[in-house]
Amino acid sequence: MLKKINVILLICLFISAFGYSQIKTKSAEPLIFEDTLEIIENLDYSESDFNKMTSYFKQNKELLEIVKNKSSNGNNHLKDFLSIINNSYPEAIDAYGNDAINMLIYSYYQSVERQEKFNKLNLQLQREIDSLENLKTFYTSSMDSLAIYPKTSASVIVKDFISAYNKKDSIATFQLLHKDFAEYFNKDKTISSKTNYASNYAWGNVMNDKMNYIIVLVDDSEIEVLSTYHCDRDRLLNVTPYKSIRRFEIKDSKIYRIYESEIPDFETEYQERQQSYQLFFKWASEHHNLNIMDFKFNHSAAKKLKQTIIEYDKKN
Repeated sequence: MLKKINVILLICLFISAFGYSQIKTKSAEPLIFEDTLEIIENLDYSESDFNKMTSYFKQNKELLEIVKNKSSNGNNHLKDFLSIINNSYPEAIDAYGNDAINMLIYSYYQSVERQEKFNKLNLQLQREIDSLENLKTFYTSSMDSLAIYPKTSASVIVKDFISAYNKKDSIATFQLLHKDFAEYFNKDKTISSKTNYASNYAWGNVMNDKMNYIIVLVDDSEIEVLSTYHCDRDRLLNVTPYKSIRRFEIKDSKIYRIYESEIPDFETEYQERQQSYQLFFKWASEHHNLNIMDFKFNHSAAKKLKQTIIEYDKKN
């Protein structure tokens, strides 16, 4: 787990690095950093920005404790810092100059921005860790019924099917499907026949999709796997690969049924995916008058979807 970065420590690093050695008292010239002169000249902060910054600092006891300890040991730079955050905006401008105060506000906003980006990454990482922990618990509970998997006919059929699918070998893929094939999500039938499956297969072909899997349970006629689905749609929208449980039922040495169900922590990942999809479809509606019904699971709709997502990705 990444260690959380504290924005106030970033500010302290800024102070330590640049210091207030060039900040003068009322009788001296205001601070100007020569190497950041161009930035300073373009800064235009208000009293509201100043108050927001000082309020943040005052509410952080950790910062105040660090500053007070160092200033009491003779650090004049931090004495100036304490003076600034305890003064009003006009008093600080009068004592240290507009450029110095603007630069301090600028460094504060930069640090907050970095903190927000890090927090977002940290949250995503934590969710991934939580999801993995849930999956670990789920599959550990199943291991009592498992041994080293023998290569049964069912496991070979599923392995060959997924391999052919990932290689986009349509002949081998469809030869491994039963003539009465169907696919379900929970209790709902989502694909009713091999013909119906062909449309989904064509969609996946355009999207360069593939499936990774880990075997969970196996017997002579059924295989259950943890499936992770990758495709260009999700990659371009920066969406986490879709995970699910897939149970393959074998009949007459063919895949007769695929039963898909949710993984532990499904709802969290589902909501995150839906948020990304909704943002895209909102953009598609506003810019191209397209909605979700315009992107069905077939070859032509997949090409339209991919082209639209690529345009969306470039503009966002």
